[in-house]
Amino acid sequence: MGLDRVEDGDGLRRCDGPATVDGGTAVLADPERRAAIHRLHHAIVDHTYGVARDGWARALPGLHAAWEQLVEKYPGRARAAPRTQPDGSWVADGNRRLNPEQNSE
Repeated sequence: MGLDRVEDGDGLRRCDGPATVDGGTAVLADPERRAAIHRLHHAIVDHTYGVARDGWARALPGLHAAWEQLVEKYPGRARAAPRTQPDGSWVADGNRRLNPEQNSE
C-alpha cells in the first residue's frame, strides 16, 4: 500500500505504507507528493475531529437525560457538617473522628 491510500474502518481514516520507496529514497523529496501527503494528513485530522465532535453533540442530550434519571433515583444524602468538639477533637459524618492531638496537627 502506498502513502496515498486511505483506509476507512471504524470511522477512522488512516494512511498505511512505508515512509520511503525505491530502497530508501525519501517520499517527501517530491514536492507534489509532499503536498498530497500534507492534504491527506489534514483530511484525516479534520475527519477524525469532526467525527468526535459530531458524536459528542449527538450523545450529549442522552447523557443529560441519564444524569437527571440518576439524580432522581439516587438523591444526594444529607451530611452533617464537620465540627470541632469542646475538647478539641473533630467529628464528621460516619465514624470519621480525630482526637484533640490529631486535630491540632
